[in-house]
Amino acid sequence: MRGIDGRPRKAPRWEGRALGALMYPANVVAGAIAVLILSVPVVTILPATLALSRAYAAWVHEGDDAVFTNTFREFRATWRRSLPLGLGATVILAVLVVDGVFLIRELTAETPSIGLLFAAATVPLAVAAAVYFFAVAAAGAAAPDGTRRDWLALGGRLMLAMPGRSLAVAGVVVVCVLASTLLPTLAPFVLISVPAVTATGLWLTLDTTDHP
Repeated sequence: MRGIDGRPRKAPRWEGRALGALMYPANVVAGAIAVLILSVPVVTILPATLALSRAYAAWVHEGDDAVFTNTFREFRATWRRSLPLGLGATVILAVLVVDGVFLIRELTAETPSIGLLFAAATVPLAVAAAVYFFAVAAAGAAAPDGTRRDWLALGGRLMLAMPGRSLAVAGVVVVCVLASTLLPTLAPFVLISVPAVTATGLWLTLDTTDHP
């Protein structure tokens, strides 16, 4: 931008801050759309989330804000390593969905059975599984050249090394699930992208140079 005299004129500070503030939700939504497209086969949900975490890491730590295109690029670079993990995650997801349907039916029944107690007991396990899901995705960003086993092991380490950060990710997951339940149209944009960017921002500050 140039002034009346033709010399370059700096943008006001507030303008830069406003653009920066708008960039954050825009990139979160862009990443969510990329994951939504890549997750159409269902078994690619984890590979797509791992690619998203790597794109978020490039954005947060390197300033590369092309989150949408970078997610596709990272998916192309990692899907062969991450697809078997995606198959396992899909099986676990199917079990949790069946359990969730059973839990909802029991809650709405006039005379709930004792099975309700067993179904409710799996809720903490589901939250823990979700946290580990995002930890493995963050591990893919922390160890770009790692193998599947590296990511699984590092994901567990990220969860256990700083329990406070794991609880924060768990809290974000729960809030996103509740928000998506109240407003289903939010689900495609927050269920994966918001926990993923949170996990990447929290866990990638941990020293992972000695990953397995």
